[in-house]
Amino acid sequence: MSATFTKGSTISAKGQFTLPKKLREKYNINKGTRLRFIPEKDYIKIVIPATADIDDFYGFIKVEGPQDFDAIRESVRLERVRENH
Repeated sequence: MSATFTKGSTISAKGQFTLPKKLREKYNINKGTRLRFIPEKDYIKIVIPATADIDDFYGFIKVEGPQDFDAIRESVRLERVRENH
């Protein structure tokens, strides 16, 4: 991954900043686009949350031993049901 530095932004009194136009255009960021801020040790990573299917991430996270993803999905589904009732 190569880093390209652009002109920075100044944080307003309300904690807002302007994302440079070139970046908004390059990543198709428009009014209403949600961004996620991930704090790292020495910087903050800004990402556009993925709308991809979970299967697109197969092999992305290294785990030891076999994983039962159907059981994991069911567990998450049940947890969400409990949270919403």
